[in-house]
Formats: sequence, C-alpha cells, structure tokens
Amino acid sequence: MHGETTIVMSKKNPHQFKDKHYNGIATLQKWYGSKISITRKKSTIALYQKCIEYLTEMKKKQFYSKDERTQLNRIRQHYQDFKDL
Repeated sequence: MHGETTIVMSKKNPHQFKDKHYNGIATLQKWYGSKISITRKKSTIALYQKCIEYLTEMKKKQFYSKDERTQLNRIRQHYQDFKDL
C-alpha cells in the first residue's frame, strides 16, 4: 500500500461527511444565527446558541456516528419546520 491513501472508518463513526453536508451545516449555522438576533426569549437564544456550537463541532469532523446523525437530522428538521414561518 505504498503511496496510497487509506481512509479508515471506525465502527463508531461509519458515516463520512461530503461537501453537501458541510454546505448544509453552514446553512443551518447561518439560519440559527439570524434567529438569535430577532429572538427575545433567553431559553430560545440559549437553545439556538447550543445548536450553533454543536454544528461548529460537527463541521470540524470528517466522520460522524449514528447518534450524531440523529441529532443533525433533528436540527435540520427544526430548520425545515420553521424556516418559512
């Protein structure tokens, strides 16, 4: 395997981010950031800040686990439910 690059995926993190995932995370970060600026309720602001922090951490990764996938899908679903309101 001389000269070859091998990507090792652990069983704990079987999913690999692709460019479309990173772009989606950036969209979510921007949306949650815009909501913070117009939200008055402190608990909602704290939730949105926590989402942004989580997305920032996920954006640094190359692979993600099933549990992380579930959380990302929850955040995405929240965005989809409220983006047009």
